[in-house]
Amino acid sequence: MRMSDHGNWNRATPWCASASVVLCLLAVTLGVTAQTTPGTGVPIPTYPGYHALLINELQTSNATTVSNALNHTPPWIELYNPGDQVIFLDNYALSDNFYKFRQWRFPSKRVLFPKQYLIVWMDGETSSATTGEIHSSIRLNPQGGSLALTTLQSGRPLIVDFLDYPPLSEDVSYGLITTAAGQNSGIRKVFTHPTPGAPNRTLPTILINEWFI
Repeated sequence: MRMSDHGNWNRATPWCASASVVLCLLAVTLGVTAQTTPGTGVPIPTYPGYHALLINELQTSNATTVSNALNHTPPWIELYNPGDQVIFLDNYALSDNFYKFRQWRFPSKRVLFPKQYLIVWMDGETSSATTGEIHSSIRLNPQGGSLALTTLQSGRPLIVDFLDYPPLSEDVSYGLITTAAGQNSGIRKVFTHPTPGAPNRTLPTILINEWFI
């Protein structure tokens, strides 16, 4: 298995689970290792730059959650900058194909400030992009899929975040669980109340403990 300078992978080995594929590619290109997230078994790369940006939330079937400048309701993802530094997106890219990491590149002169959220419309309609909105050429699949966020290191793709998302029904989202301290837990789940542009939140479970007739 090897990578070209454009981030395309020659399929010399059988397809396997996405996390395993990504880690194999990282080991080949950068020689990095991974640690396992406690309680989940999810492998996490250990090199600097991983999770400098997060794919914090996504929605594949948006009927009433949020609309764009054209008053359309396309699929979307939410990126989040958890750090203390401004991140310039010029070298960043998204892909739904782990054998072609540089599938769609962010437009130039876009930045993400510390603790800022950014909505990217995943509608495949780049012609709809405006100064205030970003539209990717990739369209999310309601039946489930994969997504990778990469930047460049020495001219080669460096994975910043990646995920597999499950089939999602209308107006629910899939994203990272935030801890009570406001930190990234590394665990993703389905949210029945999406929060584009804001922290993900899980509503408390309400139980009827007793009733009287």
